[in-house]
Amino acid sequence: MKIHETLEQIYAPLEEKRAELMRLLAKKYPALSWGWYSGHYHRTSDGWAKESYPIPVLTVEGLCDIELSLREMNVTAKLSARELDHYAYDLLQTYPFEAFGTEDFLKDYARRGDSIHNLKKNLLGTKETFITFSFPLSYNEPTDLLLSLLSLLESEGFSN
Repeated sequence: MKIHETLEQIYAPLEEKRAELMRLLAKKYPALSWGWYSGHYHRTSDGWAKESYPIPVLTVEGLCDIELSLREMNVTAKLSARELDHYAYDLLQTYPFEAFGTEDFLKDYARRGDSIHNLKKNLLGTKETFITFSFPLSYNEPTDLLLSLLSLLESEGFSN
């Protein structure tokens, strides 16, 4: 198989998903943009691996980024570390999430499946001004789940 055919098989579904999400989100979030970005990381059994290839990323201005990787969709948003002192963490239990540094983005504060207690413990003494949260969603999830997550992030003061 020629390389351009292989790339088309890989990227066509991502482009279709990107177009679908743009149509869905534009109704509620008119400040919506997107682009192809490389340099993302994913977790491996040995730590982090950098991805050199580009993926589509939708930006809901002022709220979050939605990364369309080859494996899953990730909604990423930040919350002020100062606000986390008073944050109602129980709301985070609704969705699986990871938390990591915004300046040191390879610094883990919570891995997928960690408890809220573990997140709070790991945040003690952090020098980060913002903490980045990543909410992984399967491409098989209903779009209502994405919309409810975005509404929750909006109501809880998350930003990008």
